[in-house]
Amino acid sequence: MLNPYVWYRKYVVLEDCSDYNPKDAKKASKTKSGTKEFFKKQKIPHAAGISFYNPFSALSFAKKHSYPFVIKPDVGGFSRGSFFPLRSKKELLKAAFKVKFYWLKSVIEEYLEGRNYRVVAAYGKIVAVTRRHPAHVVGNGKSTVLQLIKRENKIRKRMKLYPVMHPISPKAALADPEYIPKKGEYVRLGNKVSLASGGILENLDIRIPKKNAEMLLSTLSALNANVFGIDIICEDITKDFDKQKCIFLELNSRPYLIMHKYSRNGNHLDLEKTINEMTHEKRN
Repeated sequence: MLNPYVWYRKYVVLEDCSDYNPKDAKKASKTKSGTKEFFKKQKIPHAAGISFYNPFSALSFAKKHSYPFVIKPDVGGFSRGSFFPLRSKKELLKAAFKVKFYWLKSVIEEYLEGRNYRVVAAYGKIVAVTRRHPAHVVGNGKSTVLQLIKRENKIRKRMKLYPVMHPISPKAALADPEYIPKKGEYVRLGNKVSLASGGILENLDIRIPKKNAEMLLSTLSALNANVFGIDIICEDITKDFDKQKCIFLELNSRPYLIMHKYSRNGNHLDLEKTINEMTHEKRN
């Protein structure tokens, strides 16, 4: 019989995730419901939502709010067991039952469509801003979606991005594999930005507004943490959060730092090396 803790370590938390924080900081972000309470307390923008055991509680919540929604397990990461965007009662109920295969306690939230970012903050500094894209291809006016997927997967292999990044699965693609996109046409192939689903990482060389940086770093300070990955959805991270639609999604006390070294677009960042050096300086 599989030890539950071993199962948790293997399937819920990746072994390669970093671990720089004290126990209290990790505990505060262990569950999505706990993170939501932290956001409320700190007055950080977040999605309206509730945690639930009974799937019909999710339906009751939906009646008081506006579609679309996201349903996800209260514990876990990398979009495992997450269902979105849910745009109908039928989709919502189906997800509310299916999510129980991942964790008994679940969360339903309003779903904001926008750009998805991971910000890594360490020792009072922002060390990386990464945009996360769902799997997609861009048309050339000649090739089918299937041909473009195969070409993209070859590029990833040539760039030696595997196994941190993953190939796009033609079977999981939302688009018709025989469709020929126009030149420059963006074809979205999935909803999830996770690496396992073929998501794309783009390390951004940008400067974010002072107000945004202060909010991000105050989150780190409030948790008495050293290193955190903060997931955000907004219209544009280079604009003030309070002047646009914006929600903080999750806090990651053990961010998967190695992924920034294998970005598909943008600079390759060795955050493990950078943060290890910062840790050494801090201790000395």
